[in-house]
Amino acid sequence: MHPMRVLVVDDEVRLAAAVQRGLQAEGFTVDVAHTGLDGLWAATEQHYDAIVLDIMLPGMNGYRVCAELRNRGVDTPILMPVSYTHLRAHETVLDLVCRLLLEKKKKNKLNS
Repeated sequence: MHPMRVLVVDDEVRLAAAVQRGLQAEGFTVDVAHTGLDGLWAATEQHYDAIVLDIMLPGMNGYRVCAELRNRGVDTPILMPVSYTHLRAHETVLDLVCRLLLEKKKKNKLNS
């Protein structure tokens, strides 16, 4: 059995490194990207078991990265840690993800 592979996308270099060390200590294989565009590229070029995605990123914010990954058919689970001040924005992303999942379910139902 291979170790789970996780992508951490965070522009705070020290925080991303700390998350990477913690996950590696638990046996995960971890890649790190520091911009939204680099995270999007990595997530489409490599298979990941999970993605830890910051919201406030340079180049492309986490919400847009998430939406673009789903539009490209990448269904890897995405964890988006948020603070209480970002709760409203987080509700927006949950709404987007739910709508995309419903659309995918409808499409699959029509094709079967």
